[in-house]
Amino acid sequence: MALLRRKLIVTADDLGLSKTIDEGIFKAAETGLLTAVSAVLTRKSGLESIKKFHAQFPNIGIGVHLNVSSGFPLSPGNGISSLVDEQGQFIKPDSTWGRLDKIDKKELRKEAIVQIEQLLKLDVPIDHLNSHFNIFYFYPPFFEILLDLAQDYNVPIRQPLSCSMKLSKHFSNIGIMKRVRKTMVKFVLRQPIKAIQLSKKVNRKSILASEVILKNRKVGCPDYLIDSIWGNPSIDNLKHTLRNLPEGTSEIVWHLAEEIGETNFPSGFDHFYLKGRMSELELFRQSFATLLHEEKIGLIGFKDLDKTSEPSDGSVA
Repeated sequence: MALLRRKLIVTADDLGLSKTIDEGIFKAAETGLLTAVSAVLTRKSGLESIKKFHAQFPNIGIGVHLNVSSGFPLSPGNGISSLVDEQGQFIKPDSTWGRLDKIDKKELRKEAIVQIEQLLKLDVPIDHLNSHFNIFYFYPPFFEILLDLAQDYNVPIRQPLSCSMKLSKHFSNIGIMKRVRKTMVKFVLRQPIKAIQLSKKVNRKSILASEVILKNRKVGCPDYLIDSIWGNPSIDNLKHTLRNLPEGTSEIVWHLAEEIGETNFPSGFDHFYLKGRMSELELFRQSFATLLHEEKIGLIGFKDLDKTSEPSDGSVA
Protein backbone atom coordinates (compact mmCIF):
# COMPACT_ATOMS: atom_id res chain seq x y z
CA MET A 1 0.00 0.00 0.00
CA ALA A 2 1.47 3.31 -1.06
CA LEU A 3 2.00 5.89 1.66
CA LEU A 4 0.63 9.32 0.84
CA ARG A 5 2.15 12.58 1.99
CA ARG A 6 -0.91 14.70 1.23
CA LYS A 7 -3.93 14.02 3.43
CA LEU A 8 -7.24 15.79 3.16
CA ILE A 9 -10.23 16.31 5.43
CA VAL A 10 -13.27 16.92 3.22
CA THR A 11 -15.83 19.07 5.04
CA ALA A 12 -19.28 20.31 4.08
CA ASP A 13 -20.36 23.35 6.10
CA ASP A 14 -23.82 24.39 7.30
CA LEU A 15 -25.69 21.11 7.87
CA GLY A 16 -28.98 22.08 9.52
CA LEU A 17 -29.05 25.65 8.18
CA SER A 18 -31.69 24.96 5.51
CA LYS A 19 -33.39 22.05 3.76
CA THR A 20 -31.74 23.04 0.49
CA ILE A 21 -28.28 22.82 2.03
CA ASP A 22 -29.07 19.62 3.94
CA GLU A 23 -30.21 17.93 0.74
CA GLY A 24 -26.98 18.90 -0.97
CA ILE A 25 -24.86 17.58 1.88
CA PHE A 26 -26.72 14.26 1.93
CA LYS A 27 -26.12 13.93 -1.83
CA ALA A 28 -22.41 14.60 -1.33
CA ALA A 29 -22.16 12.11 1.54
CA GLU A 30 -23.54 9.38 -0.70
CA THR A 31 -20.37 9.59 -2.81
CA GLY A 32 -18.26 8.37 0.11
CA LEU A 33 -15.92 11.37 -0.20
CA LEU A 34 -17.11 13.50 2.71
CA THR A 35 -15.18 12.91 5.92
CA ALA A 36 -16.69 15.70 8.06
CA VAL A 37 -19.64 18.07 8.24
CA SER A 38 -20.05 21.21 10.32
CA ALA A 39 -23.55 21.53 11.75
CA VAL A 40 -25.58 24.61 12.64
CA LEU A 41 -27.51 23.77 15.81
CA THR A 42 -29.65 26.91 16.10
CA ARG A 43 -32.53 25.87 13.82
CA LYS A 44 -35.03 23.46 15.35
CA SER A 45 -36.04 22.33 11.87
CA GLY A 46 -32.43 21.35 11.19
CA LEU A 47 -31.93 19.15 14.24
CA GLU A 48 -33.82 16.26 12.66
CA SER A 49 -31.54 16.46 9.61
CA ILE A 50 -28.48 16.29 11.85
CA LYS A 51 -29.82 13.22 13.68
CA LYS A 52 -30.75 11.59 10.38
CA PHE A 53 -27.32 12.33 8.92
CA HIS A 54 -25.53 10.76 11.88
CA ALA A 55 -27.72 7.67 11.68
CA GLN A 56 -27.20 7.30 7.93
CA PHE A 57 -23.49 8.19 7.85
CA PRO A 58 -22.08 7.31 11.30
CA ASN A 59 -18.47 7.35 10.09
CA ILE A 60 -18.61 10.99 8.99
CA GLY A 61 -17.65 13.27 11.88
CA ILE A 62 -20.10 16.03 12.81
CA GLY A 63 -18.67 19.20 14.29
CA VAL A 64 -20.34 22.33 15.65
CA HIS A 65 -20.41 25.30 13.28
CA LEU A 66 -20.80 27.90 16.01
CA ASN A 67 -23.39 30.38 14.79
CA VAL A 68 -23.90 33.90 16.13
CA SER A 69 -24.85 35.56 12.84
CA SER A 70 -27.85 33.79 11.30
CA GLY A 71 -31.36 33.21 12.66
CA PHE A 72 -32.25 32.95 16.34
CA PRO A 73 -30.02 31.90 19.26
CA LEU A 74 -30.65 28.90 21.48
CA SER A 75 -30.19 30.96 24.64
CA PRO A 76 -33.00 33.27 25.81
CA GLY A 77 -32.56 36.65 24.09
CA ASN A 78 -32.57 38.60 27.35
CA GLY A 79 -29.56 36.60 28.48
CA ILE A 80 -27.42 37.40 25.44
CA SER A 81 -28.61 40.89 24.53
CA SER A 82 -25.26 41.89 23.02
CA LEU A 83 -25.64 39.21 20.32
CA VAL A 84 -29.15 39.96 19.06
CA ASP A 85 -31.21 42.73 17.48
CA GLU A 86 -34.61 44.13 18.50
CA GLN A 87 -36.38 41.06 17.05
CA GLY A 88 -34.22 38.68 19.08
CA GLN A 89 -32.33 37.45 16.01
CA PHE A 90 -28.58 37.33 15.67
CA ILE A 91 -27.14 40.53 14.21
CA LYS A 92 -26.29 39.93 10.55
CA PRO A 93 -22.61 39.34 9.74
CA ASP A 94 -22.11 42.53 7.71
CA SER A 95 -23.19 44.54 10.76
CA THR A 96 -21.11 42.58 13.25
CA TRP A 97 -17.75 44.11 12.34
CA GLY A 98 -18.60 47.51 13.74
CA ARG A 99 -19.64 46.14 17.11
CA LEU A 100 -17.18 43.36 17.89
CA ASP A 101 -16.04 45.17 21.02
CA LYS A 102 -19.67 45.54 22.15
CA ILE A 103 -20.29 41.80 22.18
CA ASP A 104 -20.13 40.49 25.73
CA LYS A 105 -17.60 37.65 25.83
CA LYS A 106 -19.46 35.86 28.62
CA GLU A 107 -22.65 35.94 26.55
CA LEU A 108 -20.77 34.69 23.49
CA ARG A 109 -19.28 31.79 25.44
CA LYS A 110 -22.68 31.01 26.97
CA GLU A 111 -24.40 30.73 23.60
CA ALA A 112 -21.53 28.68 22.17
CA ILE A 113 -21.76 26.16 25.01
CA VAL A 114 -25.51 25.81 24.55
CA GLN A 115 -24.96 25.02 20.87
CA ILE A 116 -22.27 22.45 21.63
CA GLU A 117 -24.45 20.81 24.26
CA GLN A 118 -27.32 20.71 21.78
CA LEU A 119 -25.30 18.39 19.55
CA LEU A 120 -24.58 16.12 22.52
CA LYS A 121 -28.30 16.04 23.35
CA LEU A 122 -28.84 14.52 19.91
CA ASP A 123 -26.48 11.69 20.95
CA VAL A 124 -23.98 12.84 18.36
CA PRO A 125 -20.32 12.99 19.48
CA ILE A 126 -18.50 16.26 18.77
CA ASP A 127 -15.95 15.84 16.00
CA HIS A 128 -14.57 19.39 15.84
CA LEU A 129 -15.40 23.08 16.29
CA ASN A 130 -15.40 25.99 13.87
CA SER A 131 -17.42 29.13 13.26
CA HIS A 132 -20.11 30.33 10.86
CA PHE A 133 -18.75 33.36 8.93
CA ASN A 134 -15.51 32.92 10.93
CA ILE A 135 -16.76 35.24 13.70
CA PHE A 136 -14.72 33.35 16.31
CA TYR A 137 -11.52 33.58 14.26
CA PHE A 138 -10.92 37.19 13.23
CA TYR A 139 -11.23 38.84 16.63
CA PRO A 140 -8.54 37.65 19.12
CA PRO A 141 -10.75 37.69 22.27
CA PHE A 142 -13.28 35.48 20.48
CA PHE A 143 -10.57 33.14 19.22
CA GLU A 144 -9.47 32.61 22.82
CA ILE A 145 -13.03 31.53 23.65
CA LEU A 146 -12.96 29.05 20.78
CA LEU A 147 -9.69 27.60 22.07
CA ASP A 148 -11.07 27.37 25.60
CA LEU A 149 -14.06 25.40 24.31
CA ALA A 150 -11.89 23.12 22.20
CA GLN A 151 -9.84 22.29 25.28
CA ASP A 152 -12.92 21.88 27.47
CA TYR A 153 -14.49 19.40 25.05
CA ASN A 154 -11.17 17.92 23.88
CA VAL A 155 -11.79 18.41 20.16
CA PRO A 156 -9.79 19.94 17.30
CA ILE A 157 -10.71 23.11 15.44
CA ARG A 158 -10.42 24.42 11.90
CA GLN A 159 -7.06 25.94 10.94
CA PRO A 160 -7.38 29.70 11.58
CA LEU A 161 -5.30 30.79 8.58
CA SER A 162 -6.78 30.63 5.09
CA CYS A 163 -4.72 29.14 2.28
CA SER A 164 -4.56 32.68 0.88
CA MET A 165 -2.33 33.57 3.85
CA LYS A 166 -0.30 30.39 4.36
CA LEU A 167 -0.06 29.41 0.67
CA SER A 168 -0.23 32.81 -1.00
CA LYS A 169 1.96 31.74 -3.91
CA HIS A 170 -0.85 29.53 -5.22
CA PHE A 171 -3.96 30.95 -3.55
CA SER A 172 -3.53 34.72 -3.49
CA ASN A 173 -6.89 35.85 -4.87
CA ILE A 174 -9.52 33.36 -3.75
CA GLY A 175 -13.21 34.24 -3.73
CA ILE A 176 -13.84 34.07 -0.01
CA MET A 177 -11.06 36.57 0.71
CA LYS A 178 -12.45 38.90 -1.95
CA ARG A 179 -15.71 38.81 -0.03
CA VAL A 180 -13.96 39.58 3.26
CA ARG A 181 -12.13 42.53 1.68
CA LYS A 182 -15.37 43.84 0.18
CA THR A 183 -17.10 43.63 3.56
CA MET A 184 -14.22 45.42 5.25
CA VAL A 185 -14.20 48.21 2.66
CA LYS A 186 -17.90 48.80 3.27
CA PHE A 187 -17.25 48.89 7.00
CA VAL A 188 -14.41 51.40 6.63
CA LEU A 189 -16.53 53.67 4.46
CA ARG A 190 -19.49 53.53 6.87
CA GLN A 191 -17.54 53.80 10.12
CA PRO A 192 -14.00 55.09 9.45
CA ILE A 193 -13.21 56.01 13.05
CA LYS A 194 -14.48 52.70 14.36
CA ALA A 195 -12.49 50.90 11.67
CA ILE A 196 -9.28 52.61 12.76
CA GLN A 197 -9.92 51.64 16.37
CA LEU A 198 -10.70 48.04 15.45
CA SER A 199 -7.62 47.75 13.22
CA LYS A 200 -5.45 47.92 16.34
CA LYS A 201 -6.87 44.55 17.42
CA VAL A 202 -7.88 42.96 14.11
CA ASN A 203 -5.14 43.04 11.50
CA ARG A 204 -2.88 40.74 9.54
CA LYS A 205 -0.42 40.47 12.41
CA SER A 206 -3.11 39.43 14.90
CA ILE A 207 -4.53 36.86 12.48
CA LEU A 208 -1.09 35.36 11.79
CA ALA A 209 -0.46 35.21 15.54
CA SER A 210 -3.49 32.96 15.98
CA GLU A 211 -1.57 29.94 14.74
CA VAL A 212 1.16 30.50 17.32
CA ILE A 213 -1.46 30.84 20.05
CA LEU A 214 -3.07 27.66 18.79
CA LYS A 215 0.14 25.67 19.09
CA ASN A 216 0.87 27.04 22.55
CA ARG A 217 -2.58 25.99 23.70
CA LYS A 218 -2.02 22.49 22.23
CA VAL A 219 -5.34 22.43 20.39
CA GLY A 220 -5.40 20.14 17.38
CA CYS A 221 -6.10 21.36 13.85
CA PRO A 222 -5.11 20.55 10.26
CA ASP A 223 -1.96 22.15 8.88
CA TYR A 224 -3.85 24.02 6.16
CA LEU A 225 -7.32 25.39 5.43
CA ILE A 226 -8.27 25.11 1.76
CA ASP A 227 -11.21 27.49 1.25
CA SER A 228 -10.55 28.25 -2.40
CA ILE A 229 -13.65 26.63 -3.91
CA TRP A 230 -16.14 29.19 -2.56
CA GLY A 231 -16.88 31.79 -5.24
CA ASN A 232 -15.23 29.81 -8.03
CA PRO A 233 -16.71 26.29 -8.26
CA SER A 234 -15.06 25.42 -11.56
CA ILE A 235 -13.20 22.33 -12.70
CA ASP A 236 -10.09 24.40 -13.45
CA ASN A 237 -10.07 25.88 -9.95
CA LEU A 238 -10.51 22.46 -8.35
CA LYS A 239 -7.67 21.05 -10.45
CA HIS A 240 -5.45 23.97 -9.45
CA THR A 241 -6.41 23.55 -5.79
CA LEU A 242 -5.62 19.85 -5.60
CA ARG A 243 -2.50 20.12 -7.74
CA ASN A 244 -1.09 22.69 -5.32
CA LEU A 245 -2.21 20.96 -2.13
CA PRO A 246 0.87 20.88 0.13
CA GLU A 247 2.26 17.91 2.01
CA GLY A 248 0.72 17.38 5.42
CA THR A 249 -2.90 17.56 6.53
CA SER A 250 -5.37 19.97 4.94
CA GLU A 251 -9.09 20.61 5.24
CA ILE A 252 -11.02 21.54 2.11
CA VAL A 253 -14.35 23.24 2.77
CA TRP A 254 -17.40 22.84 0.54
CA HIS A 255 -20.64 24.83 0.59
CA LEU A 256 -23.29 22.63 -1.00
CA ALA A 257 -26.98 22.81 -1.87
CA GLU A 258 -29.59 21.00 -3.96
CA GLU A 259 -32.49 22.91 -5.50
CA ILE A 260 -35.76 21.81 -3.87
CA GLY A 261 -37.79 25.01 -4.10
CA GLU A 262 -37.22 26.06 -0.49
CA THR A 263 -38.19 29.65 0.41
CA ASN A 264 -37.87 29.71 4.22
CA PHE A 265 -34.29 30.73 4.93
CA PRO A 266 -32.93 32.19 8.19
CA SER A 267 -31.83 35.80 8.54
CA GLY A 268 -28.24 36.35 7.48
CA PHE A 269 -28.45 33.57 4.88
CA ASP A 270 -26.18 34.17 1.87
CA HIS A 271 -28.90 34.06 -0.81
CA PHE A 272 -26.54 35.49 -3.42
CA TYR A 273 -24.41 32.32 -3.30
CA LEU A 274 -27.23 29.79 -3.46
CA LYS A 275 -26.54 29.00 -7.12
CA GLY A 276 -22.86 28.82 -6.26
CA ARG A 277 -23.62 26.14 -3.66
CA MET A 278 -25.49 24.15 -6.31
CA SER A 279 -22.54 24.47 -8.67
CA GLU A 280 -20.22 23.25 -5.91
CA LEU A 281 -22.39 20.16 -5.46
CA GLU A 282 -22.28 19.42 -9.18
CA LEU A 283 -18.50 19.82 -9.21
CA PHE A 284 -18.16 17.65 -6.10
CA ARG A 285 -20.23 14.81 -7.52
CA GLN A 286 -18.86 14.85 -11.05
CA SER A 287 -15.15 15.59 -10.71
CA PHE A 288 -13.81 15.39 -7.15
CA ALA A 289 -13.21 11.63 -6.93
CA THR A 290 -11.32 11.46 -10.22
CA LEU A 291 -9.08 14.39 -9.35
CA LEU A 292 -8.31 13.03 -5.87
CA HIS A 293 -7.21 9.76 -7.46
CA GLU A 294 -5.11 11.49 -10.12
CA GLU A 295 -3.35 13.62 -7.52
CA LYS A 296 -2.87 10.65 -5.15
CA ILE A 297 -4.46 12.45 -2.19
CA GLY A 298 -5.64 10.40 0.78
CA LEU A 299 -8.75 11.18 2.80
CA ILE A 300 -8.85 11.43 6.59
CA GLY A 301 -11.18 12.83 9.24
CA PHE A 302 -10.56 15.18 12.17
CA LYS A 303 -10.35 12.11 14.40
CA ASP A 304 -7.24 11.03 12.48
CA LEU A 305 -5.22 14.20 13.09
CA ASP A 306 -3.23 12.69 15.94
CA LYS A 307 -2.45 9.47 14.08
CA THR A 308 0.78 8.87 12.25
CA SER A 309 -0.46 6.24 9.80
CA GLU A 310 -0.97 7.34 6.23
CA PRO A 311 -4.23 6.68 4.32
CA SER A 312 -4.19 4.88 1.00
CA ASP A 313 -5.02 6.66 -2.25
CA GLY A 314 -8.58 8.03 -2.19
CA SER A 315 -9.58 6.07 0.89
CA VAL A 316 -10.84 7.21 4.25
CA ALA A 317 -8.47 6.46 7.10
